[in-house]
Amino acid sequence: MTYAPQTYAPQTHAPQPVAPPAQAAPEYVPEPIAPTVITGPEPAGPAVMGQPTDLAPSGYDPSRPGGGGGRHGVDQWGNLATPRLVSPPPTSHRSTFVVVGVAVAVVVVLAGFLTVRAHSSETAAAAPQPPAPMNLAAAGYSTFGGPRGLPLAVGTPWGVRCAPVVLSLDVNASADYIAAASEVVDQANGAGVNVAFGDTGGSYDASKLVGAKDDGSNVNHAVVRISTAAPPQDAARALKSFAWNASLAADGQHEYLTKVVVTIYDRNAGDSDVHRRAAMRGALAVAQGISGSSKPGSGLYSRVSKEPDIFTDNDLLALRTMSGCTS
Repeated sequence: MTYAPQTYAPQTHAPQPVAPPAQAAPEYVPEPIAPTVITGPEPAGPAVMGQPTDLAPSGYDPSRPGGGGGRHGVDQWGNLATPRLVSPPPTSHRSTFVVVGVAVAVVVVLAGFLTVRAHSSETAAAAPQPPAPMNLAAAGYSTFGGPRGLPLAVGTPWGVRCAPVVLSLDVNASADYIAAASEVVDQANGAGVNVAFGDTGGSYDASKLVGAKDDGSNVNHAVVRISTAAPPQDAARALKSFAWNASLAADGQHEYLTKVVVTIYDRNAGDSDVHRRAAMRGALAVAQGISGSSKPGSGLYSRVSKEPDIFTDNDLLALRTMSGCTS
């Protein structure tokens, strides 16, 4: 069997295009995304510095280049985030704010109450209390009655409680007596006795008197005369003597003063400021219904001494008691 040799014509192939070497995929560059601001319900109290929070947008893949999360103050681009005020989360933190706010309010209210109570207690403790009326006779002070032989009522010797009285000097009073009277009246007035000094012209400072009417119609005048004549026999060594008149009180058991005139004997006072002041203290006491004191330590004691050369505290309390100026 004869085989004819096969002839193979060479095949020609059109050149195939060769793909260029594979190149790496372009680097992923995320689009700039504005940081997300976490918001929530309005806080019960003031906002606080932001808690660590994820600033990356929802669905952002942290495995992708540049796609890391932004926790703890670092944003998704790796930049340090600027601290901002962030509202507290709407759940447990809000409850905490409410509880803390209520607790703080309770503490503030309680502290305020205790402070006001303490202040009120201190104020009450510091407030001066009016002195209780004195038992004049037991304390050694003597009073006098009216022409009917009835006593002056303690507290209303001029018919009304704490009546305004002016101790007025007559025209014969020297500058020394004026100075003595002014000093004595100022001490009594400063201690709560409703008395004012009247000069030789009849003028007085109405602002020193409590309850005095503008026209002076309810002001009582006790006149002080300075005598340069020899004292009468029954007052040979006395600094003063006094005359008065009184009317029957409504209760029928007492009298009240309507007139007082005190005479100071200048010959017995001599050239002594101590004696002048003692005489003026006696005159002021008479104008309040007290004739003197049997206590040697009193400024109203009958025997004049250099000590005390003022009204004592007991003297002033006696004057306030008799005049009714104790409250």
